[in-house]
Amino acid sequence: MRISRLLMLAGVVGYASSGAAIETSNWTCIGTCGTSGADGVVSLSPVAGSTSFGYVTTQNGVDGLGLPGIGGDGSSDSGRATNGSRIRSAPFSGTAGQQLSFHFNYITSDGAGYSDYAWARLLDANGDPVALLFTARTTIDGNTVPGFSMPQPAATLIPPATPIKAGGPEWSPLGMFSGLCFDVGCGYTGWTQAIYALPKSGSFVLELGAVNWDDTFFDSGIAFDGATIGGQTPAPILNYQGLWWNPQESGWGINFAHQGDIIFATWFTYDADHKPWWLIAQLEKTASGVYSGGVSTVAGPPLGSVPFPPGGSPGGAVETPVGTMTATFTDARHGTIAYTVNGTAQTKAIIPQVFGPLLTCAWGVQPNMALATNYTDLWWNALESGWGINFSHQGDIVFATWFTYDAARQPRWLIAQLEKTAGGVYTGPVSTVTGPPFNAVPFPPGGSPGGAIESPAGTATATFVNGNSATLAYAVNGVSQTKQITRQVFAPPGTVCY
Repeated sequence: MRISRLLMLAGVVGYASSGAAIETSNWTCIGTCGTSGADGVVSLSPVAGSTSFGYVTTQNGVDGLGLPGIGGDGSSDSGRATNGSRIRSAPFSGTAGQQLSFHFNYITSDGAGYSDYAWARLLDANGDPVALLFTARTTIDGNTVPGFSMPQPAATLIPPATPIKAGGPEWSPLGMFSGLCFDVGCGYTGWTQAIYALPKSGSFVLELGAVNWDDTFFDSGIAFDGATIGGQTPAPILNYQGLWWNPQESGWGINFAHQGDIIFATWFTYDADHKPWWLIAQLEKTASGVYSGGVSTVAGPPLGSVPFPPGGSPGGAVETPVGTMTATFTDARHGTIAYTVNGTAQTKAIIPQVFGPLLTCAWGVQPNMALATNYTDLWWNALESGWGINFSHQGDIVFATWFTYDAARQPRWLIAQLEKTAGGVYTGPVSTVTGPPFNAVPFPPGGSPGGAIESPAGTATATFVNGNSATLAYAVNGVSQTKQITRQVFAPPGTVCY
């Protein structure tokens, strides 16, 4: 299996010598990565019970992924990194002194002065380097691991140094160069174990990559397997981003934008007059799976205002506290919201609203949000703060919940089911909804007597230039406008879903 250009791996590594491996169903690849069983010169790793391994290859790679400050062989024309591939794990938890362990095998069809290289780094959850764990580099003599003219690796390597097993390596991820050898230096290293003691407690990301050097021919790559932390499955870092609801009370819902230890919630419900009413809550982590904070309502400029004054300026949005909320998650798919709003205290069970392929989201794995291919997130126009739109993107459908204001400056929300009509273009009808007051007991579901009623209000088209830039063009109740929007990132680098 080969996965190319910003796709997510499913189960790249699932094996460990002691306990289970780091869960890798949400690793992020740029370039070409995949999984494989024993293939050509690359046997299964020494990890007990292993039946496959992950790999990264420069075949069909992309430019700009090399490590900073890496030179060549010291000649006057020492070359440069060209195309390659990189994979990053989802964030995982670890404590100071715990050992991160994994195995790797470097394979190269290049040689002579074409010094392709590979590496592994430990990053923090923000993508900043913690340690360079290992290096491997094509060379005409000496050891391939560690790589020459590269920083000393921080991990303990077993064995500590490895020459190449010479010869044109047969390995499918090398594509057309499998079995070929450009010159002296080609071959494979065999499996090496890397062990590294975490210097501090926190959240981390494991990165592995490989790049060509000075040309884009005679590819190289690495196989890897058996990643564990402390010999056990690490504490998972779950992310709850997306649209949640209670299917027995259809008609209301809550969107979570989850970045780091903060969940920004936009809650779509109804006031005492059955009118659409939205509230916001900034919920901060207080314990594992528990997020708490204040709830506010907001008044602001009517939809269609030109200009639309931003919050904090004359005529801009004004926030008013109305209560508190705690969101508690038992796992990635089940939670509750307990709130007190305007004197009403209630607790609701919630689950993700699924209408297409089930999403998994992760914060901190993608430093460049423009490369994201799923648009699930909170989007806004920073010059018009006070309104925004949540996109839940599943398959070829983007379900939008849009929070804005009516002619009386009162909070008003709209929904739109936008279906893909071209690359990056999603179009569909816009509706407004009336329904039972938020504190109704019981809360009748949509379609039942007293339940929510949807009324057409217009049309909208969302056009995505990339994963972090779009336009929202709409005609709603006689108002036609086009807005530039981006993701609202409040804890860099942001969250991606897939």
